[in-house]
Amino acid sequence: MRFLLAARPAFFAASLAPVLVAGAYVRWSEGKVDVGLWILVAVAMVLLHAAGNLLNDYFDSQSGADELNTCYVSPFTGGGRAIQQGLVQAHEVLFVALLCLAVGSAIGLYLAITQGAMIFLLGVFGGLSLFFYTAPPLRLGYRGLGEIIIGLDFGILPVLGTQYVLTHHFTLPMFVLSLPIALLIIGVLWVNQFPDADADALVGKRHLVVVWGRPASALVALIMYAATFLLTAIAVAMTWLPVVSLLSLAAALPAAQAVQALVLGPDDPAAWRKACPAGVMAHTVYSVVLFVTLLVAGHAGA
Repeated sequence: MRFLLAARPAFFAASLAPVLVAGAYVRWSEGKVDVGLWILVAVAMVLLHAAGNLLNDYFDSQSGADELNTCYVSPFTGGGRAIQQGLVQAHEVLFVALLCLAVGSAIGLYLAITQGAMIFLLGVFGGLSLFFYTAPPLRLGYRGLGEIIIGLDFGILPVLGTQYVLTHHFTLPMFVLSLPIALLIIGVLWVNQFPDADADALVGKRHLVVVWGRPASALVALIMYAATFLLTAIAVAMTWLPVVSLLSLAAALPAAQAVQALVLGPDDPAAWRKACPAGVMAHTVYSVVLFVTLLVAGHAGA
């Protein structure tokens, strides 16, 4: 149980969302979906997500980033804190992380063998970028590349990968659909980096909120959320999504709450405490509503 808590299961929605939405889209556009394969992709994504969370906690504890962070907004920022609280040892976290990575990768390899080599290529990129997000020598999250990696690994790649497993091809509408999901998960990371920025800067973790500063980063958050909802409206206008999917724009409310808090108080801890849960809620509301509306919309060709 302590290792499950260390893996931060409350945030597994971030890895399930792209898989669920992509599968629901395949069902809407194709009229059917292989539920067994769909579930297998979801299991692999959750295992890889757990591995990523545990690896981040391990390597951030090694760099001292989590220990120096006294302004975190629990449970949204500052890592899982299981190592810092003495619930688990750092070497145990690393072992469980590698175990989750191995099992998730094994499922991915099975899908690549049975569904096509493209899954292998996507999986290799996802696995390596996930591991080296905080692991030396690359430490991608320390070099201003973390936001891009998160958008790819929890947005674009799992959406396209799920479509490929279920249909053996990619489509332009699915790529467009992956962009709002990618932007929203980047938004979660982006907002959560505001409380962590000072401690991260001290250990050389130069993500973009550190590089650009909090006031400018608050405006970037506004642009990302605006692009998310504009892309959704365009997809509906192009008939790439059913009209009922416009209900997903309800996520604009928590997104606006997050942006307002950060724009008005980019350096204010009270603003961070409002923005962090609002950013998570924006991602959750959008994903859940889009998933449900795609399921109830029937078949696009009907």
